[in-house]
Amino acid sequence: MNKQLHIDPGAPRILIAEDSPTQAAQIIQLLTRRGYTVQAARNGEEAYDLALLQRPDIIISDIVMPGIDGYELCRRLKSTPGHEDTPVVLVTSLSQPQDVLAGLEAGADNFIIKPYNEDILSARINYLLMNKSLRRAERASEQLEVEFGGERHQITARKQQILDLLISTYAQAVHLVSALDQGRQELSQSYEVLQALYEMSNGLNRCRTPAEVAAIAVSRCIGMPGVRSAWLYLRHEDRLELTAERHVARSSQIDPYAPDHGDHPSIAPADADGHVVLRANGGGGIRHHASLKLQVGSQIMGYLNIVGTEPTVGGEVAPQTLGAIASQLSIALERAILHTGLEAEVQRRTHLLTQEIEERRQATETISAIFNASPVALVSLDSQLNVAGWNRTATEVFRTPPETVTGQCWSSLFVSEPAALDRALSALQRGTEFASIEVNARLHDNTPRSLHVAGEPLIDGGGIFRGAVLAIDDITDMKQVKERLHQAQKMEAVGNLTGGIAHDFNNLLTTIIGNLDLAMMSASNDQRPALDTALRASLRGSELTNKLLAFARKQSLEPQVVDPVDILEEVGLLLAGRMASRINMSISVAPDIAHIYADPTELETALINLAINARDAMPNGGALNIAAAYVPPDAVMSGSRAYVEFTVSDTGVGIAPEKLDRIFEPFFTTKEPGKGTGLGLAMVYGFASQSGGYLTVDSEVDVGTVFRLGLPAVTETAGMALAGARAPDVLTSNPLRVLLLAQDCDVCRLVETTLGPAGHEILVADTQEQMRTHLDTAPQIDLLMVDIEIEGLANLALVRTMMATGACRRALILAKSRPEAEIIAGSLDSCAILIKPFRVQELNDAIATLF
Repeated sequence: MNKQLHIDPGAPRILIAEDSPTQAAQIIQLLTRRGYTVQAARNGEEAYDLALLQRPDIIISDIVMPGIDGYELCRRLKSTPGHEDTPVVLVTSLSQPQDVLAGLEAGADNFIIKPYNEDILSARINYLLMNKSLRRAERASEQLEVEFGGERHQITARKQQILDLLISTYAQAVHLVSALDQGRQELSQSYEVLQALYEMSNGLNRCRTPAEVAAIAVSRCIGMPGVRSAWLYLRHEDRLELTAERHVARSSQIDPYAPDHGDHPSIAPADADGHVVLRANGGGGIRHHASLKLQVGSQIMGYLNIVGTEPTVGGEVAPQTLGAIASQLSIALERAILHTGLEAEVQRRTHLLTQEIEERRQATETISAIFNASPVALVSLDSQLNVAGWNRTATEVFRTPPETVTGQCWSSLFVSEPAALDRALSALQRGTEFASIEVNARLHDNTPRSLHVAGEPLIDGGGIFRGAVLAIDDITDMKQVKERLHQAQKMEAVGNLTGGIAHDFNNLLTTIIGNLDLAMMSASNDQRPALDTALRASLRGSELTNKLLAFARKQSLEPQVVDPVDILEEVGLLLAGRMASRINMSISVAPDIAHIYADPTELETALINLAINARDAMPNGGALNIAAAYVPPDAVMSGSRAYVEFTVSDTGVGIAPEKLDRIFEPFFTTKEPGKGTGLGLAMVYGFASQSGGYLTVDSEVDVGTVFRLGLPAVTETAGMALAGARAPDVLTSNPLRVLLLAQDCDVCRLVETTLGPAGHEILVADTQEQMRTHLDTAPQIDLLMVDIEIEGLANLALVRTMMATGACRRALILAKSRPEAEIIAGSLDSCAILIKPFRVQELNDAIATLF
């Protein structure tokens, strides 16, 4: 596809055949600037078609093109009728004489070489346009035989064509010869400049002071071709001073940056990036001026100014030449400055070196302080993975001073090499870091520990492994805490489930036991044995629920300050008759042991339970030891309080590891079927948790088992015991109006059946709305009975409000556990508590205490 960039109806039309877009754009711009109308084709075929269609005045074609080349394009045009006289100019390099013969054979009218000379190209086009009529007039062609280079060439061409082609070839040859002469002159001048630079270099190499450098610089510059005058300013402290000059009349007034010499204007010395800035001036003999910035490092040390008449100063060669001068002078100045100020420089560098040594010493001390202060054990290893050093925390973790292991292999820290750590250290030697791995191993003192280990390799500048640093965190205690937390959470969940079941079972037992009591009152002698059996079974069920509540930490406790000595004496007396002769029992108490705050009865029961379990674990006899000792704060775990720890240990069969995690669960037992309920350890665990203590176990099969029961220690005992019960009010036998708020229909019927025959009026409500309805019809209530399982604290608030406003005289709270009862009793006056399940007589006694 062609493009027409300039259209002028009266301008000569020129067709360009050029496959290079860059060169096509260059010649198009050149020709359009001269006023020609230009069209361009990208190859010979396209140019031929355009020539037939547009009939241009001149065709300029490149010789080398894809498809048909310039010779073939010319040959086709010259053989096409009507286009024989269209001038064709071939673009060639004229690298060999055969190009001229090829052009004559093709019928070309002219040659021009690349790169284009605008004046020559325009003159050639004008010549062809002016002589176009002569070529049309000369129709006859002559056949010539030319011998060249040992070959004969038959050429058919008109004389004018031959003349034009030879003239253009000669003109191009003259142009090339002229360019060659100019190149030779520039080469000669460059040699002179190079010689001057060489002499300047030799002179500068002998300089020892900045003043000598300045003198040599200006004298050698004067020796350069075309240079008339030169002067040099050097920096002295914070100002520039004229140091040397040659052939300058007014040296005392010379500007250090750009001198105003005669009628020559001042110019800037240099740009931001280079050493040299040049300016040309057409007035007078002096045409060129250069100012060179002399820079050592980032500091400008001075300026060299040169004024002359030759291109040496201002031509194309000047930037390189003057840049080389500036570079040599800068180097010579730096060398001279170093030479004259060597002692000061040595002192300065010595000071800097001393300062650097001190900074590195301080940095080393800082790193050492960080190394030793780290709460994580840090161990450095050499290239052979031997211990090179470690910090104080590592001494605590591995329980050995550094001097005993320094230089030893890392594996000496353990009884046996941990496989995971061995693989990680092998990776370190290959330059691969590892973030964190967990290692469970026994230390050299056979202590089992869990460690988190991270490692970083140390690689030198050549990429060679030179050692490593290990960060080791002892997570043994943390894992134990996590395991305890997990166990506590599991037991909490089981306790909540167990407590819920026990409470639901208590509600059922309340109805069963109450109705059995009522049935016993009117039963015949024949019926009583069966009812008595059912009642005893129901009461055993009540005891079972109490054990479940104990595990769920919802049993009724009466804590007080207790002396462990007294407890163990009582336990010893109770166990004396229960131990067979094959059991060797011992009881010990540490001296000056602290008191504890706990329910003494439940504590004795817990210790006896543990002791009986220990006895049963030694069917063939063994040793049973019960001991008490003081455990100071933070000993159990960080932030823990002080405890008194009771230890019950045996030398029995032990407990299998897979069973240890479940022994505190309700109904789980390690004994044979029928020999245990599975509630004993659950009750002890619940008692310990409810008392703010802990219960742990360690066991090894065929070695024995150790239970540790910890309870909070107290140092001040005043006011710790619970206050005694409140004395009951005056009893009354008058009929009462009783308002019962309960949702369990069986409990409601039990209360109605129990109190109704005695003449009491019973009003039943299962919601607060129903209760308010009863209050509207019977505003004075003698006894308000509330099951606080309904809406919980909301009912408690309702009771408090009714008591405060006088809507009821007394209140009886039906509660599912003693902790709830203690909360209520502490917040209400004229209030009694009845724990479910309860018997008929207990209900009557509770009412009697209120009235």
